[in-house]
Amino acid sequence: MKMVNSRAEVSEVFASIQGEGLFLGSMQLFIRFGSATHDCRNKTTNHDEIPNQDFWFRTLPGTRNSRGKSPVTAHKLYKGIVKFFPLEQFFCISMIGEEPLLHADFLADFLALLKRDNLKTFVQTSVPSAKDFARIVGMLDFICLNIELPKKENGKELTRLASIIEMTSPDSTYLRLTVDAHENPHILLARLAMLPISRYTLILQPKMTGLSHISDWDTGTILEWINLFAPLFAHIRWIPQVHKLLRIP
Repeated sequence: MKMVNSRAEVSEVFASIQGEGLFLGSMQLFIRFGSATHDCRNKTTNHDEIPNQDFWFRTLPGTRNSRGKSPVTAHKLYKGIVKFFPLEQFFCISMIGEEPLLHADFLADFLALLKRDNLKTFVQTSVPSAKDFARIVGMLDFICLNIELPKKENGKELTRLASIIEMTSPDSTYLRLTVDAHENPHILLARLAMLPISRYTLILQPKMTGLSHISDWDTGTILEWINLFAPLFAHIRWIPQVHKLLRIP
């Protein structure tokens, strides 16, 4: 039994072009997190009691260059990316996946290592915990805040979303709302109008899963949605997941 550092489930680390959002087209190093299936926080435990799974460091799209073990400590992952990637060539180090903030203890350690080397950091998150977000928001250079609006009017959840937005700055954070062409935009607008969003950029991202498809959006529908949402925001962009359209990993 011994003390171990905070750890996280990582499914892959890969270099690629950002295929969505405000930084579309920039070269980034992506760290894709897996699900937090067990407690990976600092605690006294036995290494052998925690199952390891392989993940890959991919220096080029589609390659499997070096193997890692997950869950991984912040220090070990940091050593891996320094070893396998020319970090100075990337616009930023991006934390993506099922929900990076489910690994908040790990992120606090890992982001500190990146900041020490003046490396830019980015996270895509829906912020499941405002308390955890408050711990690390100051360590992030760029944030994509996924706005998940309640399907029914829910004052408590909208208040929580407002408090999260207020922790950020429009200089470093943009908002992303995934939308279906068959949704009623006026319901979304009514929810959004209750949030402190007027200084932010919004990315309207069309859903590309299930019954929804990019072909559901014609030019007229796109322009209609942009015109409806624009008055609430400083800037608005309609940007699909280009990497899926171009089949970029």
